[in-house]
Amino acid sequence: MALGVALISLTPGYQPELFGFLFGNILAVTWADIVLLTASGTVIALFLIFFFKELLFVCFDEESARAAGIPVTFLYYALLTVIAVTVVVSVKILGVVLASALLVIPAVTGYELSRNFRGMLAISVGSGVFSALAGLVLSYVLNLPSGATIVLCATALFFLAFALSPRRGRIQYLRNKLRPSA
Repeated sequence: MALGVALISLTPGYQPELFGFLFGNILAVTWADIVLLTASGTVIALFLIFFFKELLFVCFDEESARAAGIPVTFLYYALLTVIAVTVVVSVKILGVVLASALLVIPAVTGYELSRNFRGMLAISVGSGVFSALAGLVLSYVLNLPSGATIVLCATALFFLAFALSPRRGRIQYLRNKLRPSA
């Protein structure tokens, strides 16, 4: 990140805004950014759809996937490329700090609420979209920075998911505690 800021500062006539680089400005998205987001999102979604089973196999048991004839090296580098593209596109809009948070928080929310990988992906996407929409509305209503409000919404969803998680058994624990003893 520091090298990138240093190199950008050497560009004649361009003064980088460090705050914008770190925290982004989702409200300053241009049509070109939307086209870039749509194109990259479509390619990434297609990659995940077409290689879902193989990626799942490689992520959970690489040696067995290799023995089964799956191109592990190709999938590994393709997955790294998809992650890199996601980060680069996200950083332009959200900034480094907020993009990092939005890569992690919806995923752990999905992890808390699901028992399988497919469910985790669906919940992650849903919580990310909901956080973005709720964060934009709240940032407008409360006059707060939009990127930070989106991440705060995602964080609130995570804490709610953590409290209600079937993995933790808290709901069952509370039911047992509140049930009158015979």
